[in-house]
Amino acid sequence: MKRYKPKVFIIGATGYTGQHLVRTLCQQNTPTVAHVRPDSPRAEACCERFSSWGARVDRTPFTVAALASTFASDPPSHIYCLLGTTRRRSRESGGHETYQSVDVALTETALEAAKLGAASAHLIYLSAIGAGRTTSAYLRARTSAEALIRQSGLAYTVVRPSFISGSDRDERRVGERLGAIVTSSALNLVGALGARRFAARYRPRSGAELALGLATIAKSSTFCNKTIFADALDPT
Repeated sequence: MKRYKPKVFIIGATGYTGQHLVRTLCQQNTPTVAHVRPDSPRAEACCERFSSWGARVDRTPFTVAALASTFASDPPSHIYCLLGTTRRRSRESGGHETYQSVDVALTETALEAAKLGAASAHLIYLSAIGAGRTTSAYLRARTSAEALIRQSGLAYTVVRPSFISGSDRDERRVGERLGAIVTSSALNLVGALGARRFAARYRPRSGAELALGLATIAKSSTFCNKTIFADALDPT
C-alpha cells in the first residue's frame, strides 16, 4: 500500500463534518489548511477554533481565480470538498442558497480551481448514500456534483455516507437526529439477523466517526478514483 505525506486543504471546513475533520487531521499531525469562506456566519468562531487546533486558516474568496492562485502558491496533496446546504438554510437565505448553487456550483468552482492550481491533488468529495437516484432535488444535486468530479480529470474519491448526525451538532436538526436514532435501532436488528454488511453500510455516523474514516484516505492510494460507501472506511 502506497503511503503519502499529505498536505491537506479542506473546503467546507466550517460544517459539522468539516470541523471534526480539521480537528482529527491536526491531532494526527497532518499539515492542514481550513478554508473559511469570507461570508460565512461562523467565520470568526471557526477561525479561532481551527487556529487553536494547529490548522492554518485560509479565507480566500470563493472564485476560480482566487482559489487557483492559493492552490498554486502552496499546492496541497489532498483537497477535501465537504460542501452542502440544507432546506432550512435555503429558506433562511431567502432562496439564495440552494442545492444547485451550493452543492453543485460551488463544487464546480472548487474543481476548476484545483485543475488550474493543483492538478496533481487528490480530491475527496463527501456525497450521500442515495446519489445516483433522482428521487429528490438533494440527490439530483449530489449526482450532478459526482459527475463533475469524475469528468474533471483529477484523482478523486467519492464517499457516500448515510445519516451524519450527533448530539454535538451546532444546528438543531431534530428530524434528522430522530431519523438517525430510529435507523440505527432498525439496523441493529437487521445486523443481528445476519445482514451485517447492509447494516454497516446504512448505519448513521457521527461527525467525529466519519472524520476518522475520511482522514485515512489522505494516507494511502487505496481509494483513488473510486466511489465508496462509509463502511469501507471502518476499522477492520
